[in-house]
Amino acid sequence: MVAIEGGGEAQISGGDSVALTPGLRLPPGSRIVTGPGARAELALASGGSLHAGSETSVGLASGSGNESLNISGVAVIDRRGTPGEVTVDIASFEVLLADARVFIDSVQGGSVFVKDGTAEVVLPDTRLALLEGQGVDLPGRAEPTGGGLPPVTGTRPAPSPPLPGADAPLLPQVWGERRIEAAFASVGLIA
Repeated sequence: MVAIEGGGEAQISGGDSVALTPGLRLPPGSRIVTGPGARAELALASGGSLHAGSETSVGLASGSGNESLNISGVAVIDRRGTPGEVTVDIASFEVLLADARVFIDSVQGGSVFVKDGTAEVVLPDTRLALLEGQGVDLPGRAEPTGGGLPPVTGTRPAPSPPLPGADAPLLPQVWGERRIEAAFASVGLIA
């Protein structure tokens, strides 16, 4: 844990819950949860950083040389200049990124924006490459409700069923400057 603004807690692998504090070491299998209005910055084990927004849950896992994150909420992952790949699992899709800075929002069905570098969005029925300056909204894909997040195991949960109108083709979009600024501001960053 690098920094925390507001409150939050970490569930350390093994079950202990502790308050988020700068310097806290989080082993694989841990999960952090930021409180209302809170923001947190994590140094990733494989290099780079993750900035989590308010009421965001991030699960940490490692496997086969790649880092894996499970995110529910809003986050920016910054892997610029860092070798290796990170897999980000979100309820009904995943994002693969290496040397990139990517905004991910799983709250409203799902949005991904690549500020720097490239990333790939993987859905059960398609893969979409995003280049620097491109984003995608995933309408009609809902996160599971009621049961909380699946455990961090390095495997993808079963995809959520598509909602009506979810069968439109997914195409990369160029996001406007205001939207980019608002996205990054939601985790305490300037785009």
